[in-house]
Amino acid sequence: MQRGARTAAKRTTTSLIVTVLAVAAIAAGGQAATPGTRSGGTLRIAYNLEGTATGGIHLDPTKAGAGGSEVGIELLLYDSLYRLLPSGKLVPSLASDAKVVDDHTIAVTIRRGVTFSEGTPFDANAVKAALDRNLAATQSMAFARDFYRLTSVEVTGDHALTLHFDDPVAGGWFHFLSGIETLVPLVKSGTDLDTEPVGAGPYVLTKLDPTSEFVFEKNPKYWDRAHIKIGTIRYVNALSDPAVLNLLRGGQVDFAVLPIASVPAVQHDPSLKLGSLSDSNQLVWIPVCKSTAPLDNVRVRQGLSYAIDRKAISKAVFLGRAAPASGLWPDDNVYMPADLRGKYAYNPRKAKQLLRAAGFKQGLKLTLMPIDALSIPPVAEVIQQEWKAIGVDLTIVPSSNFVNDLYIEHRAAMGLVPVQPVPKTRAYLPGNVGDLCTYHDPKIDAIQDRLLAAPEGSADAIKAWSDLEHVVVNQALSIFVMFRPVTYATTTNVKGLKLVPGLNPYPYLWDVSVR
Repeated sequence: MQRGARTAAKRTTTSLIVTVLAVAAIAAGGQAATPGTRSGGTLRIAYNLEGTATGGIHLDPTKAGAGGSEVGIELLLYDSLYRLLPSGKLVPSLASDAKVVDDHTIAVTIRRGVTFSEGTPFDANAVKAALDRNLAATQSMAFARDFYRLTSVEVTGDHALTLHFDDPVAGGWFHFLSGIETLVPLVKSGTDLDTEPVGAGPYVLTKLDPTSEFVFEKNPKYWDRAHIKIGTIRYVNALSDPAVLNLLRGGQVDFAVLPIASVPAVQHDPSLKLGSLSDSNQLVWIPVCKSTAPLDNVRVRQGLSYAIDRKAISKAVFLGRAAPASGLWPDDNVYMPADLRGKYAYNPRKAKQLLRAAGFKQGLKLTLMPIDALSIPPVAEVIQQEWKAIGVDLTIVPSSNFVNDLYIEHRAAMGLVPVQPVPKTRAYLPGNVGDLCTYHDPKIDAIQDRLLAAPEGSADAIKAWSDLEHVVVNQALSIFVMFRPVTYATTTNVKGLKLVPGLNPYPYLWDVSVR
């Protein structure tokens, strides 16, 4: 049995969906900042600090929310071995270099002269201690299953270590060097990283109060401090879309991600600037429990897919700015096979035929739980009406604790969420975030192994993604709705702000400044 399979068997069988609301209260505390580090201006960010979708924010990476959706906050404290740019490119950061030696080995060189914020040297032993700790966290919701393909971490010098893999996956694993799985806090016995986080990142924590704000001050010991322009970052609590809008228009925050429905309210405000990000992670989709009737019938799932008018939803909910989704990747992406593009274009007649062929001539009853964020409830209401036209009586199940209610209690047969797990295969691999009802297909396991062995963008990767899309789309293992734009607003005094793509896009701090 492969290490990944062994690890997955140990991890919780209840998969938890990634959302952008993995926030809630945690105990206050943190390391004090050195006086005089506020000189670079303050960036104020509206953020739901008390959300209940996946539980609370944890500054300990091993305890972080589903899929590590708050990684943008943790990076302030810890930085990463490799930095993910807004373009999607990886560049060295706390690691000065890393090379795939062969399919089973990655050699990592740790940047010299780096210290943790309290002065402890940041070296190969510190990195090994953190990685070993992360590998031991087999129940972590934040870590992707394939992170555990890492077999061992060997220190080969003060600033050098080697990552070993039993399976030939080093090339595909490389991207984890920029992820939450490889963040390096200072590991000390008896220290609670949720209340006393110490890292080698660009900021230190000075206030942690989820009812009001989180405050981070610039770390004067950060290795790349000369290129960090912002002196203070404040995450300001905002519990609802109207609250975010009020904070922006009242000049109390400088940046916020907005639901598309808020765009008309700010697009003519001279004090604000609108921006948007096209990101293949922002997929509105329906995870389906395929282990019980009637959704265990592929014809039912296909019929439901044909009965969604994606263009109408885009117009009604997303101001016409969302693109219809055929599968895991956008239709214009090289990883999306041409023969599957537009596969489930709106066809209610065909949908009815498939339901009749599945034995549901008189229709059927289903339940759907939408996450209460980012205009998702209105999408559910449109789908409810569209499915009614083909004989489906859909009950929309509200939830104030989405993960628990859908993935643990199974209070609905389907969910509706605004983001796709990263990597996208997570939704179909047991032991991973997003795999509703622990669906398992050995064919997908084999394709995932091929993806891990193939360099990104290579012919092998394109072929593997094509094979996966044919399995997922043709079997309607999920119901894909659309790719939504990430819309955000800044005050006019913010310059150069770009977002890093991901489940919960966050500002790239090396470019932004505040006047």
